Amino acid sequence: MIEDLLLPLVCERYRTDLAYREGHRKIIAPKPGTVILGLHTPELKQVAKSLARREDWRETLDAFAREKRLSHDERMVWGLMLNYIICPLEDRLRHVDAFIPAIDNWAICDNFCCNAKWLAKLTRPRKRRSESASFADPPQKSPADNHEKEAVWKWIEGHFSARDEFERRVPIVLALAYFLGPDDMDRTLAAMAGLKLREGEPYYIQMAVAWLLATALARDPDKTRSFVNTGIAAGTLPRDIVKRYVRKARESRITRDTPAL
Repeated sequence: MIEDLLLPLVCERYRTDLAYREGHRKIIAPKPGTVILGLHTPELKQVAKSLARREDWRETLDAFAREKRLSHDERMVWGLMLNYIICPLEDRLRHVDAFIPAIDNWAICDNFCCNAKWLAKLTRPRKRRSESASFADPPQKSPADNHEKEAVWKWIEGHFSARDEFERRVPIVLALAYFLGPDDMDRTLAAMAGLKLREGEPYYIQMAVAWLLATALARDPDKTRSFVNTGIAAGTLPRDIVKRYVRKARESRITRDTPAL
């Protein structure tokens, strides 16, 4: 759909080096038949920002949603555009709902989720203070921010029950990226317990939950260990996910010396 914008930005090495091209494809692990043009993330962001600034960005998003044969790179741009557009939260979430069924690999999922600065602004305290505020007082979010944050959480909760592997991964990655602060840790862990996970879940669900738990361990070790050990004892946290969590915790520079269990 926008190949004419993307092809000039493909790096020369991807065009000419077969081994590099195959390695790139292997990392992404796309579904069979997926076209990969080979753009790197900075170039994808460049295109997405340009499209998001145009007056017809809504028409572009609607065209993406109608198109049935998008390349991997076009889906990446689509997801990034959703993070760059300026619009009310309700409109953004409606466009995200149209995008989620098009996510068919971990890279598209995580690229969208981890670049959602609009969500980071809602879930992390603002640094600006009023003139009357004490410098000892912690930054505060406005009532409007809190309202929108809760609206996003409710929206995320509605996606935990999705059946598709990557539709299910989206809310997990959003939760680990933006809802593991002190005010949200309990409900995020409770949401993981509510997933009713079993042995042999799809690989990218296992990895997302393990990643979330390893991130939680860095934020609140005692609470995370308690959650994991309770889940093991109750049989609600599958052993295969626990093993991946322990491995991620050990591989992380931040938590490699922190007991995972």
